[in-house]
Amino acid sequence: MIELLKDWRFVLPNAKLTSMGIIDYLSCGDYAVSDQKILIVGFGNIGFTLAKLLEANDCRFSIYPMSGEEEKFIHLLGYSVADFKEYDVIINTVPKNLDWDYNALQKKRIIDVASQPYGFDIEQIERHKIRYEIVSAIPSKFAYASAANIIKKYIEKFV
Repeated sequence: MIELLKDWRFVLPNAKLTSMGIIDYLSCGDYAVSDQKILIVGFGNIGFTLAKLLEANDCRFSIYPMSGEEEKFIHLLGYSVADFKEYDVIINTVPKNLDWDYNALQKKRIIDVASQPYGFDIEQIERHKIRYEIVSAIPSKFAYASAANIIKKYIEKFV
């Protein structure tokens, strides 16, 4: 038995493909990605790769860290740490309900790419009528052949 999500040889290419899919998803709207003020919540595998891709595309973004260690690495890489109130789009990568001021989120677009239980309380989101999108399984939706190749290359290492 192989646990894909516990091996960095699978997780990192998958996080990169996920981040590319997030950028593609953000591009399907009224504004170019570079015209949106984006906040990344969390600086794990997806948060890190998304930051690198947004930086390469000259986008305006900051990161909302989940720990002092994440904040240290954010600063070491030259990225900015910011509060969620300044941003148009919030992309959550953290799979746990966080403590938010839901009143301040009412005019934001929130895209949750984390797994359950996600980063926001769904009842609070609905009560405050916040624009909230859960976008899951991004690699298989964005580039299914590439996602399959990542899995294939990983499994071939064991054959």
